[in-house]
Amino acid sequence: MSGIAGIIHFDGAPVEPGLIEKMTAAISHRGPDGTKYWRTDSVAFGHCMLRTTTESLEETQPCPSEDGRYVSIIDGRLDNWEELRHRLELQGCRLRNRSDAELVIQAFQLWGVDCLKHIEGDFAFVIWDQYERKIHCIRDRMGNKPFHYHWNGKTLSFASELRALFELPWVPKICNENMLVDYFMAQWCTKDETLWKDIYRLPQAHRLEIDASNFLLSQYWQPELNELLSFDSDEEYIECYRALFIDAVRRSSRSHQNVAFEVSGGLDSSALFAAADHLEKNSRLPAPGIEGYTLDFHDDEAANELDYVAAVGSHLDRPVHKITPSQPSLDWHRSWAKDYGEVPPYPNAGMAIGIREQVKLNSSKALLVGVGGDEWLMAGRSYYAEEIRARRWGAFTQCWVADRRDFGALQSLLWLARYGTLPMLPQRFKNTVRAQFSKRHPFGKTNISWLSPEMQARAMSRREDLHAALPGKFNQIGQFSRWQMVFSPTNAEARESEERMAAKYGLELRWPFFNLQLAQFSFASPDRIRLRGQQNKFVHRRAMQGLLPQVILNRMTKADFMVTYRKYLQDMESQFCREIPSRRQSWVNDVNLCELFLATQKGATESGMFEWQLWGLFGCDATLGVS
Repeated sequence: MSGIAGIIHFDGAPVEPGLIEKMTAAISHRGPDGTKYWRTDSVAFGHCMLRTTTESLEETQPCPSEDGRYVSIIDGRLDNWEELRHRLELQGCRLRNRSDAELVIQAFQLWGVDCLKHIEGDFAFVIWDQYERKIHCIRDRMGNKPFHYHWNGKTLSFASELRALFELPWVPKICNENMLVDYFMAQWCTKDETLWKDIYRLPQAHRLEIDASNFLLSQYWQPELNELLSFDSDEEYIECYRALFIDAVRRSSRSHQNVAFEVSGGLDSSALFAAADHLEKNSRLPAPGIEGYTLDFHDDEAANELDYVAAVGSHLDRPVHKITPSQPSLDWHRSWAKDYGEVPPYPNAGMAIGIREQVKLNSSKALLVGVGGDEWLMAGRSYYAEEIRARRWGAFTQCWVADRRDFGALQSLLWLARYGTLPMLPQRFKNTVRAQFSKRHPFGKTNISWLSPEMQARAMSRREDLHAALPGKFNQIGQFSRWQMVFSPTNAEARESEERMAAKYGLELRWPFFNLQLAQFSFASPDRIRLRGQQNKFVHRRAMQGLLPQVILNRMTKADFMVTYRKYLQDMESQFCREIPSRRQSWVNDVNLCELFLATQKGATESGMFEWQLWGLFGCDATLGVS
């Protein structure tokens, strides 16, 4: 992980002295290993370095090409560094060092923007072409590295975090009221907007190309939907998945220091830790060692996972550090909003601050988390339609028998009708049904009565932008839900918030489940290997046999971390019934907001969604209150 920042005046105006230094100072926490600059009269780049791999010890950024034509700066890490280095050397490239930054600029010199076909990993980088005075800004496929920018027609300013852009006198700090609605609804509708007008995020899997007369934003990747795996048995899928999963953990564990793992006791994070343990014991881990960390909720039954964590530690014969959950004060959150110009971390993310602090104290710089397992490994019962459509009658029978065994014949017949018959109806009919349902229930069970009439109208309009653009055809029904997971603006916002919090403590957050090959496996494989009877994540559980204890493999429950919200909300009546309504009359209906808040405190509302909405309201108030 690093921090990047830049200013390009395409009209040739000189960059004012000291501006790029102000930008990098604002994100210096992202690069505690030093800051360097590259500049001409009208261009200035800054790079804050965090060295997380052995190869990065040889890295200097910004990185000019040997012929002086290109200059690159990158925040990121390549997953296919070995293969890319070999490929470049076969093409006759003379690599000046082993760093990922060198691989990127050499790949761009060789293939131009087609280098993206050869680069995998978590990255946000820019390439400045001095000859053509053109800049290429590129963000990774999954959106794991942030990239924000401001463009006014003659000047491009960019940075890893918003706070760096606010150091520039021409960048306004004006609220984007449409984005307020997204936070109030806890549903983000667009991938490029921020809470501030005219400041954008580069969407995942997109590239931005700008010169003096052109602005081109384009998507360079989407999942391959036509390459379908068709193995003859479950065992073949399981073997394939296991190999991909362990390799994803290997690639994500590259570090010159011990790598840290969140180990919640759940299936996904425990599997990452177990896979890393397996790699280390077989001398295949590209790091000196591993450390596990978990949250100690011994005083809350719903969130307590210590017995599961202990089972993992005992099975692997490894200690797991127990960390007290964090509950920073409301003043801490307001200070975050002031410093970052961002809605502060949600409570279920903020509870892990203590883990980040301890990881840093223990001299690790990379933290691996289990986010993504649900996205790729869970499924509904669309396998009925998939198997009927493909005429795989043996597989269909296998699914039916498992459902009948675990849920009974009647329930299985109902599922067969719903998930086997309805999806086979003409698309026009299904679209009509969806449209009618959306008109009657535009927000599902979400209550919007606490919003002001103006914000309710914005919410209704905003809802139309909720779904990401879809390709023309899905070759397997389950691909639709996974596509939405990959390109969901809500998921993208959540990962950016997590990344930002880790960066505050000088850590690089890594998501092995978002490995490109694992993602492609998910799109290419049938839903029946994800859900079998009552057992979700079927292929993952089977692949982890031997690596994890049986109590983890058999676990069907999840911890309830809403306790973190309830601890805050129990002391926030004045916030939601008096203070915020008095300041934000254009946002909320004060009577309905207070009534719903009090009902939530009494347990009279459906738990979960409204707590998220309340925190979004508090966060926006804190952020806008100090703008």
